Amino acid sequence: MCENAGVHPGVVDLASFNLVNAAFMVGSTEKADWLLVHVANDYSTIIIVRDGRLVLFRNRSYGGNEGFPDLLHQTVMYYEDRLDGVGFKRAFLATSALSIGREQVADLRRLIELRLEIGVEAISLGDSRSCLSGVEESLTDLAVAPLGLLLRDRWALAGTRATDS
Repeated sequence: MCENAGVHPGVVDLASFNLVNAAFMVGSTEKADWLLVHVANDYSTIIIVRDGRLVLFRNRSYGGNEGFPDLLHQTVMYYEDRLDGVGFKRAFLATSALSIGREQVADLRRLIELRLEIGVEAISLGDSRSCLSGVEESLTDLAVAPLGLLLRDRWALAGTRATDS
């Protein structure tokens, strides 16, 4: 289809996996369970990582964020009941800069914090050592695709596994 349209895509990748790679880069690889929530206008993704390995990926499509509380609740219940989860050490929230307003982000953050009883962090690429040190928090989702590909290539060369390999 792309070739018929005269377009030749290089790589098509999932932004949520690249957000996990970015979270690894900013130091969330401790030996514990942590959760990533990625919300855009028409879908939400929740990823659970245990001891540096992806153990659960859930994605739901819908208009707006009405279904997010149910998705979060069901995911946490599955984590506790089926994955023998004992609690998350960290939780990250990434939102689509193009479709989610600041008020909605604050509401999502409060909802997650109340449900998990821990603070929710943004994936900040503003570390002065980072090649993306000038990227604002609200634009992280736009920067992680190339970052995730670079990290995956680096891990492949080092003989380690990236989350989506």
